[in-house]
Amino acid sequence: MQVESREYKVMLDHLRFADRKLALRELWFDLQGIVRRVEFMPKKEELQKQRLKKFDTLERRLIRFLDTPDRDFRRNDLILRQRQVVEKEEGRLEPKSTEFTLKSRHADRYYVSGRKLKEGSDQKRVGDPKFEEDIGAPYCSLFSHSLTIQGQEKCPEKLRDAERLFPLLGDLRCDGIKCSPETSVEIVGQTRHHERIYKGPEFKLGEKETATLAVILWSTEWKTRPTAAELSFRYGDKKEQYSGDVALNAYRLFSAIQTLDWCLPDGPTKTQFAYGE
Repeated sequence: MQVESREYKVMLDHLRFADRKLALRELWFDLQGIVRRVEFMPKKEELQKQRLKKFDTLERRLIRFLDTPDRDFRRNDLILRQRQVVEKEEGRLEPKSTEFTLKSRHADRYYVSGRKLKEGSDQKRVGDPKFEEDIGAPYCSLFSHSLTIQGQEKCPEKLRDAERLFPLLGDLRCDGIKCSPETSVEIVGQTRHHERIYKGPEFKLGEKETATLAVILWSTEWKTRPTAAELSFRYGDKKEQYSGDVALNAYRLFSAIQTLDWCLPDGPTKTQFAYGE
């Protein structure tokens, strides 16, 4: 499988986002300075004198992670996630569509790409399976193979219910023993994360390669303060034709971003935060 996108992620100090609008303006200003200071290769004026757009696009989603009480999914390098898109309607925020995603993530590319992800016979797939590289701070590469299907608000309560969504879950083994179909499936941490995704800024990593920036904030309710914050940028090529200059530019930018006092390079990822790790 070909790596169709590369996403660079670093956790931020969520306490600085009590005033979200102010924090996003200040973060944008600092990121603009970083983009101006990085020595992009080749040293062309259009790369060195870029100006970022503001964080002017907001998306809202509700996120649940699902697993067995013994965390059998996690122990098998799998993540099962429910995601609901939320839109404003007549002044109220309402869930509109629901999806379930099964993701295999691991440092070994070939182990991940070899996982047989497919939807259940009566499930409707959303898009094509994805194979991506996730790069965490300071520079730790993981590979991610995922598949998404349409779903409903009710979450699976038993492993046999989850198997109907994704047959791979029916083959889980832990400590050499196959998991029972009657194994309970629960919401990890009994928590539904209210997720805000702020988008808008883009920058060029090469003559044709453009990366998109996003800030992701989690909270326990829409009106409460953030509990976790992440900054990410991604670029992609469906044929995996990544040039050395573009990869070096992304590396230099990622390293420079981590010097900002906003960043917590050793902080838990969103998944680790959800699992309480």
